[in-house]
Amino acid sequence: MSYADHPRGPYSKPVMVYSGADQPSNSAPSTGDTNLAAVIFEDGSLTGMWRGDRKVAKHYGPVYQYQVSSRGGHASHGVEFLSPNFRLMQFRVSASNWKDPTTYVWGHALKPYNIFPQLVGPNDTTNCGIEDPTLWVDKAGIVHAVVHNWKAGGHAVSADRGKTWQWYGGNCSSATGPSSLDWTRSVWPPTINFTDQTSLYPHRRERPHLVIGNDGAVVALTTAVQLGNDHTFTLVQETHSSS
Repeated sequence: MSYADHPRGPYSKPVMVYSGADQPSNSAPSTGDTNLAAVIFEDGSLTGMWRGDRKVAKHYGPVYQYQVSSRGGHASHGVEFLSPNFRLMQFRVSASNWKDPTTYVWGHALKPYNIFPQLVGPNDTTNCGIEDPTLWVDKAGIVHAVVHNWKAGGHAVSADRGKTWQWYGGNCSSATGPSSLDWTRSVWPPTINFTDQTSLYPHRRERPHLVIGNDGAVVALTTAVQLGNDHTFTLVQETHSSS
């Protein structure tokens, strides 16, 4: 981690926030693409979500989604380890001071700690491809998270600074696949309609981020749009939210 008061710096000396050394080798990822997204509160505590991916020699393990929380306790080592196909789940970790790496308490990639258990059915090995979280705090102090899950966008909220989360996105089944998505509860629709009456039907939309106004209200959503190949472009879409 490195930080600065201005986007152009100067930046602080980088420090290691998480190395994976606290994780049992057979239960949790340790390094790789963390996919971390977080918010910092006025008291210096932090809450967020992240993903780890163990990338070491001769290991091709699963990818998991973690949750970061400033108030949570240490997760105990469980006995139910995830299979190689169990990936893209959300878990908790805590930090009381976002600048101090020693205050971060990381959880474990164990099924009992998934914060969205309702998204993992009896035949599912993932929770609908959830990743790329972005977080913000509204004027009432509620923490919101927007993620992409397959082609759709999911929304979750926390009223206790990230201790617990309520899922408001569409239900889906990883065993059934993307056809199970409930688009009526997606953050964005399956088609993109422009003001010139043209439309796009993207293969998927990922990397959601919110543009927040000076009054704390969400004014726009940005996503990476993929039209069928691996090329993407950034779409800025105005919202009609008042919170």
